[in-house]
Amino acid sequence: MNSKFVSTVVLALAIGLFFSYVQPTWNDIQSIRDVMKSDEDAVTAVNEFNNKKDELKKVLDSIDPANLAKIDAMLPSSVDTIKDVLMIDALGKKAGLKISNIDVQVSKDAAADNRAQRTAATESITLTVSAEGNYAAFNTFLSGLERSQTLFDVRDLSVTGSNTGVYKYALSIRSYWKH
Repeated sequence: MNSKFVSTVVLALAIGLFFSYVQPTWNDIQSIRDVMKSDEDAVTAVNEFNNKKDELKKVLDSIDPANLAKIDAMLPSSVDTIKDVLMIDALGKKAGLKISNIDVQVSKDAAADNRAQRTAATESITLTVSAEGNYAAFNTFLSGLERSQTLFDVRDLSVTGSNTGVYKYALSIRSYWKH
């Protein structure tokens, strides 16, 4: 009877030891392994990012500096609305198009646009241009926009006809810069 009692007590102690020490320690070890796995994943992601950054740096360094200067002229690092307005006005005068109005427009939902643009590489502003002139002058004006160093995007165009050959044009032009 004594050996059965001792065996039962030892078994109860072993079960008690398992539930009071071994199992909580094992659970702690598992949670530490999970954290280590998460940290290893983060280190792997950082290493992949650094490798990609190094690759892109090599590609950037391989681009001809003259071409980089052209890109900087096309996509400046900040908005210069006055330069854009003066350039559009000069293109209109050179083409023989009478520019009557240039408005700088901020989006109706500026907050949503700003959130979307923060994730983008570029930002933009819209210029609304009112002009009048003949078709040849307007075509020359559009060719000038196309050939300008600044990146312009004609978004909307409205033409009001007349019997005299002088038309009224309303354009929505977007200008871009690097974010």
